[in-house]
Amino acid sequence: MRAWKIEAGVSVAGGVVSRSGDKDFVDPILALRANYSPAPRWSAIAHIDHGVTGMGSDSTTQVVATLNYQITDRAYVSAGYRRLDVDCRSGGTRVDATMAGPPLGLTWRF
Repeated sequence: MRAWKIEAGVSVAGGVVSRSGDKDFVDPILALRANYSPAPRWSAIAHIDHGVTGMGSDSTTQVVATLNYQITDRAYVSAGYRRLDVDCRSGGTRVDATMAGPPLGLTWRF
């Protein structure tokens, strides 16, 4: 499941005309994930998921790929690429957005 809370606003002519709105919805998703370890402290993870269409949004897809390095028994550092797309049209609201870029992460297992 992926829960969305989208808030947006626009102001024109120095605030003379403004409009805002929000939209909340939940997408059930199906996902595949693969983990590969090419060397003792290194791993690569690939993840893709897609929303079940027509339940929350019209379409949502996420793709993530990371390269991970184990610093200690409990700490990992990660870098990669992520792209998240959503298209929702409901009740006069339309959201068609893409967010993409490099994630950097530090994981501590306990």
